[in-house]
Amino acid sequence: MVIPYKAIDVAKTVPTVNAESTVREVALMILNQGVDLVVVVKDDRVVGTVSPRDILWGLIYGRVSLDDRIENVVNRRFIQVSPEESIDSILEIMRRGERSEVLVFEDNKPVGVVAASSFVNIVEDIIESLEAKSIRSYGKKPL
Repeated sequence: MVIPYKAIDVAKTVPTVNAESTVREVALMILNQGVDLVVVVKDDRVVGTVSPRDILWGLIYGRVSLDDRIENVVNRRFIQVSPEESIDSILEIMRRGERSEVLVFEDNKPVGVVAASSFVNIVEDIIESLEAKSIRSYGKKPL
């Protein structure tokens, strides 16, 4: 089944922070905004992403303190897709285990993130579509 959505249709806004922000500042932002991912930028260029898990592991293993720069925790491996990227190809990236989220870029700037949770609405839409189709065909006799 081909899913007729594109990356931009399901992308969530992703906040950005400067690489010189502290771990504490970013951790508080993540808590206050309830986000799962932050894009880290240095000199107007994306250098990576940070998740709550990245911060937690950095603190647990003593690689960073709350007063260190967030660039010391940044995950520099991220996958970038265009707004027109098909959901099918994004699902394939996730299925292969390359990343659990991908960044959507337009004109070399991040415009959103597609994560596993982004697919909840798609599933709901597909179910509603199938239910509507079933209701429309109910009672029709096969030819």
